[in-house]
This record gives sequence, C-alpha cells and structure tokens, in this order.
Amino acid sequence: MSIFDNLVRFGYSKDLHEHLKGLDTKCETYNATSVYQLVTAFVLVVSFIVMLNYYRGIFHRPRFTGRSGWFLQLLFVVVVTFLFAYLRANRDLSNSNFCKDLVFNSSDCALFGLTAAVYAFVFSFIFSMLFKYFSIHHKNIPF
Repeated sequence: MSIFDNLVRFGYSKDLHEHLKGLDTKCETYNATSVYQLVTAFVLVVSFIVMLNYYRGIFHRPRFTGRSGWFLQLLFVVVVTFLFAYLRANRDLSNSNFCKDLVFNSSDCALFGLTAAVYAFVFSFIFSMLFKYFSIHHKNIPF
C-alpha cells in the first residue's frame, strides 16, 4: 500500500488511481512511470520556488507587499499545478498508454488535477508560513 492510498482524492476513479501508481500497459506489475511521484515532486518544487521567490527573491520588495500579491503567487502555483497534473494524466489517456482493463476518462483526469491543485495550495501555504518569518518586507503577509 502506498502513501497515495491514504491521501484524500477528490472523486477520481480507482482505475485512474491504479494507472497513476504505475500499473504497466500489460496490467501485470507496477513498473511504469508513477505519475504520483512526478506530480508530488512538481508540487513541492514549484510551491517552494514560488514562495521563496515571493519572500526572498524578485518579489521581496515593498511595492509587492500586500495580500493581493501573495494571493496571485498562490493562484499561480495552483493553476500551473492543475494544468501539469491534468495534462500529464490526460496524455496517457489520449495516447491509450494504459492498461486496457482500466476505465477512466478526462473528467477523472480533471479531478486528479484538482486534487493536485489543492495539495499545491496547502504546501504553498505551509512554505509561505515558514518563509514569512525570515522576510523583511512581507513579515505580515498573508496575516
């Protein structure tokens, strides 16, 4: 059982879940590329870099101090993550690169993208709370 079996998934099918875990096209083993690992790494890296950039990088300036600038950073992470997760899951669906015993569709891929976007929001918020203590101009952002 993987960690993804225990995480909250927003309604996408168990068949897509099996595919995302790395079930090969012959439906025998889990040796195909794990989309979960790829998306998890993407979420962590993008959330970290964007929040670090806001609190210590290019946006670490007085004129960007404000909740709206912070919110736009969060929105950017969420949208980019949704698109990456959706497109990565949907690519295998459109190329028929999955076990033929599995049944899932593009709405399942969109729900997977939504799930990844929610986790991106959570991790971005956590990174934001950590970085704000080391910030000069954004010490009170988001609150």
